[in-house]
Amino acid sequence: MRPGDYMVHVFVEKLKDINMPQGSDTVDPMIVVECLGMKTFSSAKDNIGPIGVTNYSEHLFIEPRGVDKPDAESAKIMIKLMDKGMFKDALIGQFEFDMSYIYFMKDHTLLHKWLALSNPNGEDYAKIQAYLKVSISVAC
Repeated sequence: MRPGDYMVHVFVEKLKDINMPQGSDTVDPMIVVECLGMKTFSSAKDNIGPIGVTNYSEHLFIEPRGVDKPDAESAKIMIKLMDKGMFKDALIGQFEFDMSYIYFMKDHTLLHKWLALSNPNGEDYAKIQAYLKVSISVAC
């Protein structure tokens, strides 16, 4: 990877099969994308249950400037599914990519992939908390 200005584009397509937190019938899901110390957020959906598909169709962008080569090569793209709360957001699940993994794919793009989100803070890290369909591109 080379030094310079980057653009990380995440197209959040759909969300399905949410594993509800204990004691909850619904959640208010919101997607957070983090990369190179920057964050961006999707809108929060209201009162979504565990069954069915929720359409997002939202484009999220992170544009880090002046990234040096070692930082670009070690950068991670973290995608988190949060339950939007009044005072604090709760993590439902997450998925992490190396930015270089996406950058070295054909056309620097991962298209229409379902991600199995897990919660590293949960009782069973291997348990799938939800599925999120995304497309991701990394440009320099």
